[in-house]
Amino acid sequence: ELKNKIIDIFELDKIDERIWDDYRDKFLDNINTLKERDKYKNQKCKVEVAKVKASGKDEVQVELRLINNGEVPVEFSEIEIELTDNDKQSYKFFVDEEFIKGRIIHKMENRREICTAKLSDTKYNPKRHNAYKTHFYHQNAY
Repeated sequence: ELKNKIIDIFELDKIDERIWDDYRDKFLDNINTLKERDKYKNQKCKVEVAKVKASGKDEVQVELRLINNGEVPVEFSEIEIELTDNDKQSYKFFVDEEFIKGRIIHKMENRREICTAKLSDTKYNPKRHNAYKTHFYHQNAY
């Protein structure tokens, strides 16, 4: 039904069902890619990784940017970080709860914090760091 409406509205030639399915799947994949890329773009709170540095044999120091572009102070309750190196090796960890606890990010604040994580059971190489993903939860601080 959607296909037929699109064809009618844009006065397109009829298209084979298999070709339509291929285009539809590619289109939906592209939308999903854009959605994931821009997931946090318009959020008032963000967690970004500014720098990654090896710290000893089995530790990594991660410089975080805790950003609150909102009007209300917030406190993060959970931060998960996935680091990926040039060889596509990744390491996923949760920032220690004691590190997060009590750190209130005030309105319009962009705070730099450095956390340390133990590297265990991973081939990720912090010296070859290339990309990151963050997932987090926050709440109003007061």
